[in-house]
Amino acid sequence: MAATHLSGPLIVGGKQVATLDPVTGVAASVVVEGEYRDITLQTGGPAVDVPRNVIYGAGGLSSTGIVNVAANGEINVLKAAAIMFKTRLRAGRIGAAGVSILIIWGEVSTDGGVIWTPLPNVQSINLSASTDTITFADIVPLTVLPGYKFRIRFARSSLGDNSGDLTPQAQPAGLNFIGAVPSAYMSIYRFTSPPTP
Repeated sequence: MAATHLSGPLIVGGKQVATLDPVTGVAASVVVEGEYRDITLQTGGPAVDVPRNVIYGAGGLSSTGIVNVAANGEINVLKAAAIMFKTRLRAGRIGAAGVSILIIWGEVSTDGGVIWTPLPNVQSINLSASTDTITFADIVPLTVLPGYKFRIRFARSSLGDNSGDLTPQAQPAGLNFIGAVPSAYMSIYRFTSPPTP
């Protein structure tokens, strides 16, 4: 987990996306609670239509202990909080003709992982050539309670060919000081009230 410290409004695409604490309804700042990344190839196959968890490296406990990210990609909520997840996934493929379709969605469990319910954020990524890569990002603000669990899942759809994955990108020698582009990257922010100056 990176030691990034940030406070203030969350700005995405030049627009402020976090202005109110979803619990209190008053103006709020967001502070980085945790950052997790994976730089391995996460295969969507070998079978189609088989859901797989997106993983975020070794995971670990967030800075104030609100969540613990497991090595299998499941996010376990340990404390009640108003938080925001931002996930960025890098989809790609090698080989095979035709169009590969990756389906990506989130799931929540409120009973510790016994029953999982899909969240209404289903996305599809179409990869039409072996050199295609697409970065997908999603932001979800939530009020969470202890015992909640979340996970992001993906699968190769049988509506396309069986070749899509989540792929990292190694840097060439001149850029290797910044490390590989992750296949999966997740930032968790917590709302703070009143706003941090």
